[in-house]
Amino acid sequence: MIASVGSFRWVVGILVLGGCVTVRGGDAPLELFQQHIYVQAMIGGHGPYRMLLDTGAAASVVCTEVADDLKLWGGQRGKLEGVGYGSRVGHLDAVGPVEVGGASVSRVEVWISGPRKEWNVDGLLGSSFLERFRVVVDYPGNHVTFVAP
Repeated sequence: MIASVGSFRWVVGILVLGGCVTVRGGDAPLELFQQHIYVQAMIGGHGPYRMLLDTGAAASVVCTEVADDLKLWGGQRGKLEGVGYGSRVGHLDAVGPVEVGGASVSRVEVWISGPRKEWNVDGLLGSSFLERFRVVVDYPGNHVTFVAP
């Protein structure tokens, strides 16, 4: 996914918004619905939020209601390319910690885009969260393991 803010373009997930990032591995229960994996996430001490685990997404995304809960909107405004079959305008910000079961990342870049009713979920966890782990999905056991390096 390519994102642009002003005249700058970059591959989303490469940009780190300030500071050192700490990572802790762990397990989390998963919900499997219509061949999609959902997990419960705590973000900045708020939640839990129902998040789609999206291994194909170059970015993590939260809906506008979650952004309001977290008092975000201070980040850069930009255009998300490759959202579904199109693009949309959103804000890039950083949140943390993001905790899924026993796993956590102290700071994660997220795009804010669209109301909950458009997504039917609070957001999705893409590479800005997942790239920090080896992810093992246990379908029969209904859980996912995030193995930290």
